[in-house]
Parts: sequence; C-alpha cells; structure tokens
Amino acid sequence: MRKLPAQRFVTFVMDVLVAVAIVLTAGIVVRYFGVLAQSAIGGVVLRLADALTPAFGLPRVSTPYFGVFDASAAMTVGVVLVTEWVLAIVRKRL
Repeated sequence: MRKLPAQRFVTFVMDVLVAVAIVLTAGIVVRYFGVLAQSAIGGVVLRLADALTPAFGLPRVSTPYFGVFDASAAMTVGVVLVTEWVLAIVRKRL
C-alpha cells in the first residue's frame, strides 16, 4: 500500500520531533553530570540542546554530580513526545 503525501509529511515531522527529543535528552544527561559538560562533545550537545529548549522559567536543580537538572529541557522533551504521539494518531487516520 502506497503512502499518501500527507502521511509522508507527517512521518517526516514525527522523525524530526524524535531527533529533537534525542538531542534534548542527551543535553539533560550531559548537564546532569557536570563533568561531561566540560568535554568537547558535551559542549556541542549543550549548544544544540540550548537552541532547542524554550525558556519555561523552571529552575535548574543542582545534582550531586557537579551538574544541574534542567527542568525546562525535561518539560520540552515531554511536550515533543506527546506531540509526536498525537501525530502518530493523525497519520493512522489519514
């Protein structure tokens, strides 16, 4: 069965949202373990994650691993994954 152009577009958007969630989750992990943020790859991941994270105004909580937990990034991951789930329902009904 061939996919409709609308289904392909929704699938593409879903794939982009999953990639954004992966980058944000990697940023949360790197920021949580503060030592990782000092590495070269950690800096790149944090720059990407910061560009994708809107400012919800949620506090950053200190961790015992010399880092912080970024609640705004965690909330963004939740919103992105719920949006992806809704798009999966929409795609199924097309």
